Amino acid sequence: MGRGLQTPLSLRAPTLSVGARQSYQCVIPMKTMITETDKLSCPICSMPQAAGCECLREYSDEFQHLITSRGISSLLQDSYFESSFTAWESARKPIADFIDREGSVLDVGCANGFLLRSIQEWAKVKIVPYGIDSNTRLVEEAKALFPNQPEHFEAVDITEKPKLPQTLPDSFDFVYWNVWDDTDFRTPESLMTLSSVLDLVKEDGEVILGFYHEDNVANQEKIKQIQNLGISFEQVVEIPQSSVVIGSLGKISKATIGAIRQLARMQRK
Repeated sequence: MGRGLQTPLSLRAPTLSVGARQSYQCVIPMKTMITETDKLSCPICSMPQAAGCECLREYSDEFQHLITSRGISSLLQDSYFESSFTAWESARKPIADFIDREGSVLDVGCANGFLLRSIQEWAKVKIVPYGIDSNTRLVEEAKALFPNQPEHFEAVDITEKPKLPQTLPDSFDFVYWNVWDDTDFRTPESLMTLSSVLDLVKEDGEVILGFYHEDNVANQEKIKQIQNLGISFEQVVEIPQSSVVIGSLGKISKATIGAIRQLARMQRK
């Protein structure tokens, strides 16, 4: 994904764990005839459809067609994800659990839009997707992925533009940011980016941060840096058998955002 955001804070809820994902076994049913369609392979596990593979059983027909037609490897690579679809589900699906009501969702660093499209499948409520990314090519891919809402995606570098273009709303019900691995919230650049991201959520909205550094110590350090700015986490989820941490922030006042910007300006002097 594009890159992402994060004077003391404290976790206000205990750490939660995401249970192990249910796995499905491919069972070959009794069948008298094998059609040409049956010979097609599952785009996830490569088993022939005749084997009764259920990897995508919980997904809509439109989503299954997307994966089959576009290729799962290509979709994941253009989402800055270098692993399998199963790993994608494990690392990204918990984001949808934070979205507990209908509303607009902005993905800061949306890449090709595949995460938002996946969240549409995972979330238990209807979402209106929006995305920004500094990569113009990937933004065009995101528009193609949402042909009915191409105006919801714009090429924007959040590190340089504190405000969104007029084609997008001023604020959103949910703002998700995959915090970049090189982010250090003790530097003025990262502080300004964080303030810009925080300023995009509605007063009663929610900011969701994803920490995906391969070193869990680095992820925990970023969380502490955010806490040290006087921002609390309402919920934190750690993905089992990985370093992934996803958290939602408590209510953030305009005064707090202003204080973060002021701190960044002072550090630049």
